[in-house]
Amino acid sequence: MSDEDHSLAEERLRLEREALAVERERLAAARARVEEESRLLQRKRRPFLVFASVALLALLSAAGGFIGGMAAAEGRQRRERADRLAQALSRIEGWNAASGATNALPMVKDKMPSDAHGGVSVVVIQ
Repeated sequence: MSDEDHSLAEERLRLEREALAVERERLAAARARVEEESRLLQRKRRPFLVFASVALLALLSAAGGFIGGMAAAEGRQRRERADRLAQALSRIEGWNAASGATNALPMVKDKMPSDAHGGVSVVVIQ
């Protein structure tokens, strides 16, 4: 019986060692899981990056709106300038046709008549 007791004791020790190894592995896995969870919870949020990206987007939008508005105003001014020039030219051509198509303006006592240009004033910018 002593051999049988001895083999049972060895078998019991082997099973206890295996149980301890399994328990160590389970504890190591649980520890790794807890460490991962704590690292996720302790991770610092970086609101500066969010703030910076939103601020840059707002600045880009404002700059785009400003540039677009300036372009629209410039186009409107050019259109109005072209319309005024066409209107002034049509008045001058109408006045020229009415005065006999001469280049000389009618003079009365060395003065220009008040309606000599038909109410048109032209400013030339070089």
